[in-house]
Amino acid sequence: MELGRNLLYIDISSDMERKILAGAFKEGEKLPSERQLTTQYRVSRNVIRQAITILRQKGFLVVKP
Repeated sequence: MELGRNLLYIDISSDMERKILAGAFKEGEKLPSERQLTTQYRVSRNVIRQAITILRQKGFLVVKP
């Protein structure tokens, strides 16, 4: 993933959104864990949480405890 001029969490949420739309994540399927995503994107958990918040606000994700 090539990061642009945006903040990291915006770039990551955009990348994850593209993957959701491309079918990499199926509806109802769990996303990889925060820990796995931090390793994949090489960022902190806080950045991943911010990206997930954006996806949730856009209606791409439903967060369940």
